[in-house]
Amino acid sequence: MSIVIHGNEARILVYITIIASFLYSNLVYLLLMVEEIPSKWDETFDVIIIGAGNSGLPAAYAAAKGGANVAVLEQMPCPSGSLTRMAGWINQAGTELQKKRGIEDSPDIMFKDFVEVCQPCNPINLEVVKNYCRKTPEIYPFLEQYGAKCLGIQLTAGASRPRGHVYSGVEALKALHRAAQEAGAKILFKHKVLDLYRDPTTKRIVGVKVRVRRGEYANFKARKAVILASGATLDNPLLVWEFGSYRHASLCCPEARGHTGEMILALMRLGIPIRYPGTHMYASIPLDYNTRHPLSHFLSIWWAGAVLVNINGVRFVNEDEKLFPTVGEACFLQPDAISFVVFDQSIYDLITREVPQVIWEVFKLYKANTLEELAGQMGVPTENLVNEIEKYNEDLKKYGYDRKFGRRKCLLLDRPAIPIEKPPFYAIKGISGLTSTRGGVMINAKGQVLDVDYRPVPGLYAVGELATGGLFRDGNYICGTHTSFAISYGLIVGENVARGE
Repeated sequence: MSIVIHGNEARILVYITIIASFLYSNLVYLLLMVEEIPSKWDETFDVIIIGAGNSGLPAAYAAAKGGANVAVLEQMPCPSGSLTRMAGWINQAGTELQKKRGIEDSPDIMFKDFVEVCQPCNPINLEVVKNYCRKTPEIYPFLEQYGAKCLGIQLTAGASRPRGHVYSGVEALKALHRAAQEAGAKILFKHKVLDLYRDPTTKRIVGVKVRVRRGEYANFKARKAVILASGATLDNPLLVWEFGSYRHASLCCPEARGHTGEMILALMRLGIPIRYPGTHMYASIPLDYNTRHPLSHFLSIWWAGAVLVNINGVRFVNEDEKLFPTVGEACFLQPDAISFVVFDQSIYDLITREVPQVIWEVFKLYKANTLEELAGQMGVPTENLVNEIEKYNEDLKKYGYDRKFGRRKCLLLDRPAIPIEKPPFYAIKGISGLTSTRGGVMINAKGQVLDVDYRPVPGLYAVGELATGGLFRDGNYICGTHTSFAISYGLIVGENVARGE
């Protein structure tokens, strides 16, 4: 006997699941909301950093190297964050590697690109972006020193120069972890920060409440600063729903383990605003529907010349438009949020040879000698798929561009778009996913969190995904920005707090 759930019943079930998940993960917060400064502290450090990811670890490195006594508190059992699921770009301008390869670039050019594409919302954001761009040339030698090798440099959407330095995300995270450890930072895993302590008189953030193990809690004091590097909300379905929509929460499985949003809740309890939440949640790169591997996003595959079709076998977007929000949202809005990327042996060989961030083993590849056979494997209407690909090929050969959407080139390699005609043919089935958010607290050039009147909150800094309030108007984004922003501002803030700024 089988039970079939229909329509409203299915929606109600999803609602219940989301709310139950939120209550389970956040009940402790509700029961242990901080009301007053403790009379006794269990641990005291100069600097407390919340989150051992691609912003928290460089902040720990810089602060410890500057002489501060640093503790990094991470709720997961190992270093976490977006680098665990990233196999792509870290944008850097004016690096020695670019110069060796004859690429003329600079932080000033990078700043100009950022302003034109991302459209920061106010002058405070502009100063942050200037600092970020100026710091990026330091990322390459920093990662190189601690064992993360750059695999190449590529052009990414929105950039006027090839500055997407390609890394293995896992290796880059290992390098950041190694740097923080060797600098002397104390990294404590399975330490979940539940709330922030604020002095009622000075309004300074003076410490944090921590769950150190199941049923046991401690109060950690920060002499100089608390740095928020905890990511955003992608592992908290109810907050995804609140900042995005029910569709985001129910169809887009969160990919950032540990990004549970507890610091966003803590800030809201203190009256510190989350800026531009309307741009907070945008659909990102589809992941392989079958494997759901965190590295199975296929952005680089369509940017190398493949095309996107939906479950009806029909193309629906210019594949070389901006990922955020154009192509990402287009994929997200397809029936069931499912899309396929379709390509041939020529593109497969090109990617294998020139796009090192694509790891074929993490995908389930549909492979066939004819488009008709491939359509059968994909489960899409054969006539539609064949007509779409044939028309696409005909346009490229006759006109030099795709007349349906205007595609002219393979964006990633900055080459003309190529026909899909050499067997065997390939496809990958994808489900839209969220890999990052935009919107959060606003910081000033020093990395200090700003209150509702744009004044610094004493003793409180933020870096990484949580600190992007106002940087990206309407979700506009240059791929490779989040990670480079996280690392560069982690270094900036770590240096600032060590100096007592």
